[in-house]
Amino acid sequence: MEEFTAWFTPATWDVHESANEQARELTYRVAHLLGDYSTGAIPSEGRLRSRLRPLSETYFVEYAAKPQPIVMTELGGTVLRPALALSF
Repeated sequence: MEEFTAWFTPATWDVHESANEQARELTYRVAHLLGDYSTGAIPSEGRLRSRLRPLSETYFVEYAAKPQPIVMTELGGTVLRPALALSF
């Protein structure tokens, strides 16, 4: 989890400047969970992972005027692949 946090913090540092509301919301939710873990409010890495997992399963892609969800499925316990692929 330390490696993820070390990547996540600088990668999302300026997210507040993003026009993408979904990106900002996702970033803030992940940051909140990481904060809860670091203070002990989430007592184990396993519990943190179970709280983070749902955040990685649905993404919204703006196509035309309406965002559409893309549901991700977990394969082999570690690799995420889109259940629906879009091509343009």
